[in-house]
Amino acid sequence: YLIVQAQLIQRMITDHVVFAVFPTSSYEISKGVLCAYFALTTLSFMMIDLSFLYRMWALKYSSLIYLFSDPVFLCFLSLIVVTECIVWFAAIYWFYLPTESVRLRLREYALHEYVVDTISQPMFMGDYFLDDGSINKLPFIGLGMLSAVLMICIGFMVYALCVIIHALRTAKLSSNSSIRLQKQLVVTLCLQTLVPLITCGVTIFFPVIGLNTRASPILISCFLPLDLLATLITMADYRREIVSDDVGMSQTTVKRIHQSTRTLIHDDNF
Repeated sequence: YLIVQAQLIQRMITDHVVFAVFPTSSYEISKGVLCAYFALTTLSFMMIDLSFLYRMWALKYSSLIYLFSDPVFLCFLSLIVVTECIVWFAAIYWFYLPTESVRLRLREYALHEYVVDTISQPMFMGDYFLDDGSINKLPFIGLGMLSAVLMICIGFMVYALCVIIHALRTAKLSSNSSIRLQKQLVVTLCLQTLVPLITCGVTIFFPVIGLNTRASPILISCFLPLDLLATLITMADYRREIVSDDVGMSQTTVKRIHQSTRTLIHDDNF
C-alpha cells in the first residue's frame, strides 16, 4: 500500500467545502487507479470488523468459531470485503466528478504548490454547491454511499463490543489470568480500531468537510507502526515474550561469538 502511495504521491487540496484529490507522480496515473487506491483505504475498517466478529464468537458463540477455518465461510467474508471496496470505488468514480469551474479556480494554487495543472490532471472532486448556489446532487449521493458503508462498519463494531463486554461480565472463566487476558485482548482491539479511525478517517472525511489534509500520506504511513505499538502497550504477555526473545537471541549470539573465539584461539595455538 505504501509503495503505491509512493508512486501515486496522492495529494488533496481544499477550497471552502470543495476538495480535489489528484496524483502528482511522474507516471501517468488514470482516474480509475486513483479511485481504486482511495477505496483500498477502507479495507482497514473491514478487517477490524472481522476481528470484532472473531472475538465476539470466541467469547459468546464458541460453537461457531470453527467457521473461521472453513474455506467457504472465508470466501464469503472475502466477498463482503470486496463488495465494500467496489461500493466505495463506485461512489468515488461516478459521483465525485470534477467541475470545470473548480478546476480553473484551483489551477494557480496547484501549479504553485505541486506543479500540477488541474485543468487536465485526472482527479476526483467533491463540489457540493455549484457556482449559482444550487446543490450538486451527485457528490451528496456519493457521500451518502460512503457514509452508509462506514456506519455499517462502525455499527457492527459497537454491537460486537457490547456483546463482548456483556460476555466478559457474565463469563465463568477458570482463572483470573484468563479474565485478564480476555480483557487485554478487548482493549487491544479497541485501540487497534482507533488507529485507523484517526489515520484513515482523517484522510477520508476531512476533505469532505473542507479541511486541508496535507498530512494524510504521513498519517496513512503511520497506521501499521501505531497498530503494532497498541499491541505492545496493552498486551503484557506479548510484550514480555518479545523482550525475552530479544534477550534470548542476544545471549545466544554472545555465546556463539564466545565459542567461535575460543575455537579460533585453540586452532591458532594448535
